[in-house]
Amino acid sequence: MGSLCCVHHGVQMMILNTALSMVQTRGYINKEGRSLAPTSKGLVLTAFMQRYFRQYIDYSFTSKMEEKLDEVSGQVAWLVPAARSCRVLGGCS
Repeated sequence: MGSLCCVHHGVQMMILNTALSMVQTRGYINKEGRSLAPTSKGLVLTAFMQRYFRQYIDYSFTSKMEEKLDEVSGQVAWLVPAARSCRVLGGCS
């Protein structure tokens, strides 16, 4: 179970890094030393999101969504070794 936890953490970090790279590339944030600061474009987008999409940026919504995604990832975790077994055996029917 420990290695699955590490894999899950690694996937979370990869998603976070991808998201941060995207918002930086699109000009919503600037990296200032070890900190991130919103640009004027980022502040306008944040205000827009808060006004029209409040339910999706609400902390309780994102927390519940993360719990559901964790639950789903735990339910399908057994597929990885099963898929590897199929590949080693030359396919499963």
